[in-house]
Amino acid sequence: ALLYLTQAKRIVRRGYGFKYFPLDKSRFEFSVIADTDVHVALDSNTNDSDLYEIVIGGWDNTLSMIRRGKQGRSISDGTINKGSSPVQTGWTQTLGIVSPAEFRGFWIETEIVNNKIIIKVGKKGQDTPFMTGTDGNPLPINYVGLSSWHSTYATYMF
Repeated sequence: ALLYLTQAKRIVRRGYGFKYFPLDKSRFEFSVIADTDVHVALDSNTNDSDLYEIVIGGWDNTLSMIRRGKQGRSISDGTINKGSSPVQTGWTQTLGIVSPAEFRGFWIETEIVNNKIIIKVGKKGQDTPFMTGTDGNPLPINYVGLSSWHSTYATYMF
């Protein structure tokens, strides 16, 4: 049997700014190497004005969150608060979820149910998400954006 390998994209990001790629399916699978703070955007366009921001391994690789808006309010089901502002409430504990030494695989899936968007985030090889977000005013998803945080690097493959 022949094995056909599709050419994977390898993208290095430094700092907090999204680089966008077209996304035409409801599931995005990727692997990443990073010390901390993997930031993935799901967006209708490429201008950062309104988006879903998935943070994996924030707060020194201890917490994760799904937000509406860049640095926006949490829409995920986390129970950990790092302050009282909407930006810092609703984190999910994810100790050591990303690694600076090896690629770790993740998936992000979106689904519209009863006019709400449900965003699920999970680890490669696991069917059950480790965090889920719900938004009653769904954005259409046409792009995925990749970023890191301030002076940190993240290397993505997808």
